[in-house]
Amino acid sequence: MTAHCRLGVRRAGRVIAISEFVKQDIVRKFGCRSDRVVVTHLGVDHARFRPAERPAELDDFRTRLGLPRDYLYYPASTFPYKNHPRLIEAL
Repeated sequence: MTAHCRLGVRRAGRVIAISEFVKQDIVRKFGCRSDRVVVTHLGVDHARFRPAERPAELDDFRTRLGLPRDYLYYPASTFPYKNHPRLIEAL
């Protein structure tokens, strides 16, 4: 994958990164100029994803999905470098 990424970064007019850390990583790993990498933070549709407005609304949601009162939703890939055991330990 690195060869494809290197080629893609070399050919691209601009490269989009999701954070300043990722931008610096791209610059360091692929040797491209910093001004070619643009940071565009991830966003969310606040009309669709929003905190519950009333406690009853949250209770209904939990009941509908069979969730306990306290839970953690963490959508992520289970790659070893993500270190999920440490995250769980920290929580």
